[in-house]
Amino acid sequence: MRQKYIVEKDEDEHYMNEKQKKVVLWISVVVWMGVIFMFSAQNSTESSSLSGSVVGAILHAIKTVFPDIRQVQLNHLQLWISFFIRKAAHASIYFVLGILVYTAIGKKVCRKKRFFMAIAVCFFYACTDEFHQRFVPGRSCELRDVCIDTTGALLGISFVIFINWVRRIKDGRPWKEAIRDIRIHGILWGIASVIFVIILCCLYLYLGKNFLVTTKYTMKSSDVPEVFDGYKILQISDFHSKKFSDNNEGLARTINELEPDIIVATGDMLNAAQDDDGEVFLELIPKIDPDIPIYYTAGNHETVDEITDPKSAGVYFENIAELGVTRLENEKIVLSKDGESIDLYGLEIEMTYYRDRRNPDFDKLKLTSEHIGELIGSAEDSRFVALMAHNPLYFEAYADWGADLTLAGHVHGGMIYVPFKGGMFSPEYSLWPQYYAGDYHINNKVMFVNRGIGSSGTIPVRILDNPEVCLITLEKIQ
Repeated sequence: MRQKYIVEKDEDEHYMNEKQKKVVLWISVVVWMGVIFMFSAQNSTESSSLSGSVVGAILHAIKTVFPDIRQVQLNHLQLWISFFIRKAAHASIYFVLGILVYTAIGKKVCRKKRFFMAIAVCFFYACTDEFHQRFVPGRSCELRDVCIDTTGALLGISFVIFINWVRRIKDGRPWKEAIRDIRIHGILWGIASVIFVIILCCLYLYLGKNFLVTTKYTMKSSDVPEVFDGYKILQISDFHSKKFSDNNEGLARTINELEPDIIVATGDMLNAAQDDDGEVFLELIPKIDPDIPIYYTAGNHETVDEITDPKSAGVYFENIAELGVTRLENEKIVLSKDGESIDLYGLEIEMTYYRDRRNPDFDKLKLTSEHIGELIGSAEDSRFVALMAHNPLYFEAYADWGADLTLAGHVHGGMIYVPFKGGMFSPEYSLWPQYYAGDYHINNKVMFVNRGIGSSGTIPVRILDNPEVCLITLEKIQ
C-alpha cells in the first residue's frame, strides 16, 4: 500500500506540473500577443523611428564602402531597406508567436492537428491585428501584412517541429520513423518556402507599381530671383492613366498636401493606341487644388495619338484646357511673383528623336541646341530658365540651349532597379540607360528625371522602382 501511494502521488505531481506548465505557456502566448498589440498601436511616426536608426546605420555603412554612390540610389535603398526591416520585424514577432502557440497546444494533440491549430490561431490574430491598425493614425490594414505575419508564424512552428525531430533522434528513435518524419516535415517546409517566395514576388510586383513615394530635391542657382527662393515645383510624369485602388484620391491628397506653387506634367499622361481617351487623368485634375496652376507638355504617347488619331487627341487637349491646364506646345510662359519672374518652357520634339526599332540609323541622330532654338526660341542667359522636356536622352542639348533646370521623365526609372547599378531598361530600347532617375549635372545645369507614376510598354512592371511625384524647391544662392 505504501508503494502504491507513492506512485499515485508522483503521478499527481507530474499531472500538476504539466498543467502548471501549460498555464504558463498560454500566459506567455497572451503576453506576447499583448506585445504585438502594443507595437501595432504605435502611430506611423513612432513605428518609423524604431527602424529609422537601423536603416541609418546601414546607409552610413553603404556610403562608407561606396563613397561615389548617387543620392537617387541611396533613396532607392533607403526605401526598400526600411520596408524589409519593418516586414522582417513583423515576421520575427510572429515567428515567436508561432513557437509559443504550437508549444502551448501541447503534445497530447496529434502533430497534424496541432500544426493546423497553431497556424489557425496565428492567422486569426494577424487578421485582428491588421484590423486594429485601421484605427491607428498613419497605419493601414493590409492583406499582404497578414500573409507576411502568417508566414513568420509558419516558420516558427516549423522550427519547433525540426527541434523536436532532432531530440527524438538523440533519444534513440528508429531511423525509419525519423526518415518518414523528414518526408512529412520536408513537405511542410517546402510549402512554407513556396508560400514565402510567392508572397515575396507578389510584394515586389505590387509595391513596385502601387507604393507611391514623394521625392524632394533642392535646385540651387544664383539666377533664381530673390522672391522665388523657396518656390516649389511639383512634377508628375508618365501617368499612363494609372488608377490606384482608392481611385487616385491618395495621389491627389499627396499633391495637395505638398502645397506646390505650380504643377508640371511632363508627358505620357495617357496610353497611345490603346483606346485610352485620357479619362483617368481628366478625373484626377478636379481633385487637385484649383489654385495650383498646372502646365503640361506632351510626351511620345500624346504625340503618337496626335498622328494616328488627331480627332481624339484634339478632344483630349480641349478637355484638359477646359479644366484649367495650360499646354506648353513648344512655347514658354513667364512665371511672375512680386514683380520678378522666371521662364518656363515646354519642349515637344518630333517622333524622329524617339528610338524606332525599325530605324537602324537612330544612334546617328542627335538633337541639337540649334534645333531646340528653332522649336521654342532662344533662352535668355540672364534669367532663370526651366525646361519641360519629356525625353532625358538629350540633356547635353538642353543644357547647351540654356536650360538651368530640365524636368524630364520617359524612362520609368529603368522599370527594374538593380541596387548599386541603376535602372535596367529604357523605352529607347537600350539596357542601363544613362539617365533613368534622379538628378544629373552638367556644370551648373541640372536635370531631374521623374520615375513616373504608371507603367506602359513591353515591360509593364516596376520592380524596386516605385511610382513617384517629385517636389523641386528653388533656392537662391549668392
